[in-house]
Amino acid sequence: MKLKISLFCLLLALISVDISYGQYAKLRQAFIYAEDANTLDSAKILADEVVVHEGTMNDPQAWYLRALVNKQLVVKKRWSEQSLGRINACMQFVDHSIQLDPSAENIQINKDLIKGLAVAIDKKLHEVADTVHFRQILEAVSLEQQIALKLNPKVNLDSVAVHYFFLLGDQSKAEPFYSRVLVLKPNNWLANLKIGELYLQQLQLEPAQVFLERAYQANPSNRKVLNSLSRLYNQQGDPNKSAQFRQLANDIGKDD
Repeated sequence: MKLKISLFCLLLALISVDISYGQYAKLRQAFIYAEDANTLDSAKILADEVVVHEGTMNDPQAWYLRALVNKQLVVKKRWSEQSLGRINACMQFVDHSIQLDPSAENIQINKDLIKGLAVAIDKKLHEVADTVHFRQILEAVSLEQQIALKLNPKVNLDSVAVHYFFLLGDQSKAEPFYSRVLVLKPNNWLANLKIGELYLQQLQLEPAQVFLERAYQANPSNRKVLNSLSRLYNQQGDPNKSAQFRQLANDIGKDD
């Protein structure tokens, strides 16, 4: 009787090993599929299967794979409503992988993955900024801020937001993007600075002063703000005030 029980337990163990081996085979195949745009959907199916199997559901590499597949879907597929869900899912899976294995090596490979995700978001939003609904851009910026926080807890989130609203890289088209930032965050110093600088370039000194002074109120120790105010007052024919702000900028030293 004892021999039968032992054989039965051995059989169960072998079955378990065989099933786990099958899951790891899926894991390996999914990594291969994830590199090819034509097989990404198959990669997602395999990754989703692996993380619900009891033999691999607590494997950090399985969750890293799931994050990788969603990141690749953002990279390879056209931007759509689904893109936001994939970005969010990728970040959740990265968190879970790190939770399962908080080693320095695993943290680093997951950080490298979301750095790649950030680059992908930047590129995609640059491509579609003129066509997608503004709400999608807002949501993408919010997710981008979360990525930035994961990579650097001390990051300036306002700067991240403004960067992604300035995606077009065209000064003539920049103002509406910064203006939308200010609708959400009227005291965003960088958006106020950039709009003020745009007006200053166009020699529209009155609106330039309004925005540059708002930037100064929000961030009075920023050298870029101080230098722009110095240029503004010079254009307005106020050399004393111009010199005052230039001196303040010089006292601070290096640009932020």
